[in-house]
Amino acid sequence: MKAIIEKKQNQLNEINFYTQLIERNGTFVREDVQGKLKSSCILVAGCGSTGGASIEPLVRLGATKFILADNGKYELNNLNRQSAFLTDLERNKAEVMKERILSINPYCEVRVYKEGITENNVSLCVQDADIVIDGVDVTERAGWHAKWLLHEYSAIHKRSVITGWDIGPTQYVQYFNYQNRHDPFYSKISKKDISELEIFKILYKILPIQAISIEMLEDLELNWKNKEYHVPQIVYTSMLFGAISSRLVIDILAGKKLTEHAAIDLQYLFLSNGNKIKLSIKKYKKVLSLVKEL
Repeated sequence: MKAIIEKKQNQLNEINFYTQLIERNGTFVREDVQGKLKSSCILVAGCGSTGGASIEPLVRLGATKFILADNGKYELNNLNRQSAFLTDLERNKAEVMKERILSINPYCEVRVYKEGITENNVSLCVQDADIVIDGVDVTERAGWHAKWLLHEYSAIHKRSVITGWDIGPTQYVQYFNYQNRHDPFYSKISKKDISELEIFKILYKILPIQAISIEMLEDLELNWKNKEYHVPQIVYTSMLFGAISSRLVIDILAGKKLTEHAAIDLQYLFLSNGNKIKLSIKKYKKVLSLVKEL
């Protein structure tokens, strides 16, 4: 009897906690959508600069069920953009994010896969999720294989996938609605491409070059043949994915008809119209030059 009373008390505490947590969401999250968010399970594959940025906003919005998958550990060079502290270095990113979630809402349910997305766990992870956040790191070919698995099984299980690319000052977000289509990445790339093409050429096939900033294009032009090259990543772009993806989750749950992609170049937003025109012309010329090389 004592155990039953304690369980009931905990349930009441959880209800009171959640009610106050989401109180300030107001009318920006409809009541029915808030209920769907609370009951939906969100798979975050890759908990670094992209996937990791989505987690805290989702918890604060009212998401309570998560599956986190990441085989990476925090390094010092991650601290320029990822939600981690010195005490988190050398720790698994998914484990750290679990602690972060529970420090905001101790009633959340969180499952962790420290091995990341693999052939052994991908079907279960995707099947148990309602929405998938794809933040899988693709700086190495192994990441591309994991990313392909994630989209392949999302298509099989008809799950929506939100994919983020923080490319210098530009956040490019793709929305794959696999309830309507069943070809991974909407056939922009193939499984053969993942195995055979150079990583830059895979990116070229899936990312519209027009969505990349002129500064980033110039950096890529200098380094695209350098196998040791890492694309610059900066905090304001990474954090922007958290804002976009969390709102996108709300819109998906609300059943809204959504565009397949969007790009925001933060360095371009507040330029004068004259400077925007100059940059557009310069960018057009740079795009033509790069297309010839690729």
